Amino acid sequence: MEDILLKLKSIEKLVKSGIEDKVVERTVHKLYRYQSKKLSQDLDDVESRIKAFEGKYQIGCDEFLARYRTGELGDHADYLEWYALCDMANRLRERMKVLTS
Repeated sequence: MEDILLKLKSIEKLVKSGIEDKVVERTVHKLYRYQSKKLSQDLDDVESRIKAFEGKYQIGCDEFLARYRTGELGDHADYLEWYALCDMANRLRERMKVLTS
């Protein structure tokens, strides 16, 4: 991961110095679109799995999280998975914010 960050910083320095390279430009745009699409697809998948739990237990995600965090619901395997999915959805939303900011 560190190697990727160093390379990206080097590319950033080149772009800031005024280099104009269509291959670099297309590659960066393609990478951005790829990552944006992947995050969106991952979030859609996670949200559809969350909706299945919401339908099964007839409560929304916010209510589930509140009740789960207080210990009201216990440690049923479905609840652990649902909680993990909610956490993943939040992390994916944060990554999408980073990408679009």
